Amino acid sequence: MKRRFKFLWTMALAINLCTACRNHVEQVDYVTSEREHTLLIYMAGDNTLSRYVENNLYAIGQGIRASEKPLNVVIYRDNLTAANDLPVLYQLKRRAHSERVDTIFLKRWKEDIDSTDPETIAEVVRLTFSRFDSEVKGMEIWSHALSWIPSDSWTADGDADTRATQYVGIDGKASCELWEFRKALANSGVKLNYMTFDACHMATAEVAYELREVSDYLLAAPTEIMGEGFPYKQMIASLSTIRDRETLLAGLTAAYEDFRTSYADNGTFSLLRTAGFEALRDACVELASQSAATLALWRENPSANEIKLQRYGRKVSTKATEMGARYYFYDLLDWAEKLGEESEMTANADAVAEALKECVVESYHSQRFEASGGGFDIKRCCGVAMSVPEFWSLAKKGNLDAAYGQLGWQIP
Repeated sequence: MKRRFKFLWTMALAINLCTACRNHVEQVDYVTSEREHTLLIYMAGDNTLSRYVENNLYAIGQGIRASEKPLNVVIYRDNLTAANDLPVLYQLKRRAHSERVDTIFLKRWKEDIDSTDPETIAEVVRLTFSRFDSEVKGMEIWSHALSWIPSDSWTADGDADTRATQYVGIDGKASCELWEFRKALANSGVKLNYMTFDACHMATAEVAYELREVSDYLLAAPTEIMGEGFPYKQMIASLSTIRDRETLLAGLTAAYEDFRTSYADNGTFSLLRTAGFEALRDACVELASQSAATLALWRENPSANEIKLQRYGRKVSTKATEMGARYYFYDLLDWAEKLGEESEMTANADAVAEALKECVVESYHSQRFEASGGGFDIKRCCGVAMSVPEFWSLAKKGNLDAAYGQLGWQIP
């Protein structure tokens, strides 16, 4: 989940409001392109991140103003500090020959809703891209996240009353499971060209494999992302250079560079191509199958073996459904190389490395990652993290096994 890195008082949102409910006498000329590129920013901020919403929205407005021809930005906003604490969906449009950015409301909810409910997610995506059927479609998740890991209240029977996790967003005590999120996007009928995650631990093999059929590219971090979030002024300007599918990769790479520059001394970030993850999973499964004896030894003594690998994140608590004193995620390539070396299956490890090249377009890491509550050294980072079932606490792994079984990505 996103952690606070330093205390920052939010700035007042300096975006002029112009609602669709008013009748405008003047003829307004906008520079926003609705047909070429639309980005839906899904701000599930009805949680501890609510205080960061205004500052991030201000920076998004700056990015729109900084662009010669800004992309069409649509905001779904649900946060504690919003007026009346009710969700809204609106479009941001900059006027031609002006720095004024108008807010055009597309929908206002009359009562509070669960922004992590799959039906809500599908509705917002469907509403946005039926209104703006742009050639390039992007979506950002702005909230807490923790890849695929289930929370205390998740149960294998999928009881709606106990559905919760720290994956895509937290709304009060509710959240959305990774596989539910994938189904929501699939049910929307919208194929995304890219997704960005201003949310923690989303550059994982489990996430990329799960979303491979609903999005072509992902911009995400293997580690946490600071509470202050993306450098939106720069990233929105870079994404605005995407006018069609031919300019997609160049614009995503530029946005990646904006993040890398901003968090060069304390962060990780990756640009991933989801189409490559099927071959990557096949290579990982083959390596694991050929290394079954070594994995059995890892399972017998996880504490002695997990320290061999580059891990991402901090130790988790000892709650019943978590991993005890273990870590959630490890570097995928480090896992493959160590496993291949110890099982004398280096050729299989090399196959994993080759497959990974088709998945990772760009990635970087700082030498150390610091967040409130702790930090850790990063000696290597291939750009993709993964969970290692052999390292789960044997006494508390039942719920993790059940949740892991819901994923498309599974390493037996």
